[in-house]
Amino acid sequence: MNRFVKLFHFELHRIRYWYGALLVLTLLLQVAGVMEYAISYKSRFQEAVLREGISAGQYVADYGAANFIHYSSGFFFSGPIAICAAVLLIYTLFIWYRDWVGKNMFVYRLLMIPTSRMNVFAAKLSTIMLLTLGLVGFELLVVPLQLTVFNTIMPAELRETFNIVEVFSSHTLLQILVPNRLGQLLLYYAAGLAFVIVVFTGIMLERSYRWKGAIAGVAYVVASIVLFLMPLIASETFYRYYLYDHEVFWLLVGAGILIAGCSLALSSYLLKNKVTV
Repeated sequence: MNRFVKLFHFELHRIRYWYGALLVLTLLLQVAGVMEYAISYKSRFQEAVLREGISAGQYVADYGAANFIHYSSGFFFSGPIAICAAVLLIYTLFIWYRDWVGKNMFVYRLLMIPTSRMNVFAAKLSTIMLLTLGLVGFELLVVPLQLTVFNTIMPAELRETFNIVEVFSSHTLLQILVPNRLGQLLLYYAAGLAFVIVVFTGIMLERSYRWKGAIAGVAYVVASIVLFLMPLIASETFYRYYLYDHEVFWLLVGAGILIAGCSLALSSYLLKNKVTV
């Protein structure tokens, strides 16, 4: 356990600056975006007042009220979330492959540590999941901040009023990050964990057998995704209206556990017996 904690701390230490930069970029883009939206709307309203002498109520009736949910569908809100997801997906590969880079490959030292190699696997897996949860938690803090900035800049008579729950329930990406049902929350994050395990297993295949392993790794990841989605595909095609929603849910859970378990077993075997440096 002590070895795992040290490896886990080491992995977090390696990514701290890049991760901090990603958080700062997300904060700056989203806050700047909501400020730009609110200020632009106020500017258009002020121009209309000078040009036509209309009231706030008439302007809202003619052009519509400022809407935070409408703003959240734009790039400055959704873009940083998509960028974070893409960066984490890339880092899922990079967290392994950078250990093989350079003449003095760090993987020599990493795999020679007197502990189970699965501790290395678990440390990298835990790092990815903690980074993911950290970004979700950060977004939970930034969205209320954006809403506060929006409400501060925009006069009450020019905007529609929304609370945090309405904002999260109206946005597709936020619904995925923070589902309003416990079952969905567990399914989404368990599926994400299983996906990372599967990708790690694909990397182990590539590191074990090189080009043949790369082909096998890609095939393994694709086959795992298809197998996981089979209950959902079957319920929408071959057995439409035959399976209840809760039955599909438990089939997905079972498929995810089976895939994750097999992937962990295969990764353990490859790390111990096939992965070389």
